[in-house]
Amino acid sequence: MDMTFNHPPKQYYTAGEMASFFEISKQTLLYYDKIGLLHPEYISENGYREYSIHQYQILEIIVNLRKLDVSLEAIKRHIENRSEASLKELLEQKVEECNSIIEKTMRIKAVITGIIDRMEDQHKYPLEAFMLEYRDARKIIVTDRSILGGDVLSSFSRHNLDALTDTGLRDRGAGWIVSKNDLESKENARPCAFFSVISPEYNGVERIGIQKAGIYLVKYINGSFHSNRKRIIGEIWDYLHKNELIPVGDLYIMPLRNHWMTADRKEYIDVISICVKYK
Repeated sequence: MDMTFNHPPKQYYTAGEMASFFEISKQTLLYYDKIGLLHPEYISENGYREYSIHQYQILEIIVNLRKLDVSLEAIKRHIENRSEASLKELLEQKVEECNSIIEKTMRIKAVITGIIDRMEDQHKYPLEAFMLEYRDARKIIVTDRSILGGDVLSSFSRHNLDALTDTGLRDRGAGWIVSKNDLESKENARPCAFFSVISPEYNGVERIGIQKAGIYLVKYINGSFHSNRKRIIGEIWDYLHKNELIPVGDLYIMPLRNHWMTADRKEYIDVISICVKYK
């Protein structure tokens, strides 16, 4: 193709013309000038900003690196010290940032997938029926209410902060524990601590415990444990006596359907579990 120009190229271009070459606004050019990233070649007596091919080349770098989501600060450093090594370092840093974003996105995806799976699982189990199942040991964070003077909401919020992931969500929520001793007294069987299931790799706080492996008596409650506490405790002891079982651990209560999914407490679903053995 014949690249011979019939007319000599223009020497200067207005802000509007320069902005149109990259489909950006004139306000963007003004901002780049304000922060010292791209100054016009000169400003005419009537106030017009004039840009040369040199500014075009700099703007080409800026616009394309911004499309890669490179920060203006990093772009400015590169432009002021342009070299092959500088560009390579800038791009390698961006690759590391992308890898970090991908890793965080995958964690978010895993948490969301876990929540969806458990929402679907809640419809698979019969409500108000006892089941015996084996469970492997799992790592949990446990927060005693007495840490903050027994105030329930203060302790619960402290627990949530300790157990919170960097995504702000967990695939499993926070539950309650009724101690084995309190369970035996029946009338005083009230939650004494909060717990959250965590990954085996988690080492964020000191109050990490293990929910031991074993045979668990499990029941999915229609409604909250709190609203049905006396009935549920009585049913647990009736089942244990009839089947010659004894509790060998605390009672764990985990909400499955709660205020996130319904405003009607009667539609809540809690799952209770306690490690047991035969007499």
